[in-house]
Amino acid sequence: MRTKFDGVEVDLIVEKDNRRVLLEVKHLDNSWRAFERVGTKQIQRLKYVLLGMRKRARNIKVEGYVVFVLVNEKLHFISLDEVI
Repeated sequence: MRTKFDGVEVDLIVEKDNRRVLLEVKHLDNSWRAFERVGTKQIQRLKYVLLGMRKRARNIKVEGYVVFVLVNEKLHFISLDEVI
């Protein structure tokens, strides 16, 4: 379910125990097209949301990932902390 946080849309926000995870999900027909599907501005907006949630979180670990779903249904997670 898509959710807006500070005006930025995030595909999924999952929370369990002391952990909250933001997920931006993209379907790919070819893995080499991964970063055509997520632009620099979108990554910057997602990081903004991630940092905002981390500042507001109390005793919760907050993580963010871009998840690529390939045709063969394999999932690839890329941490927003690792993306420039």
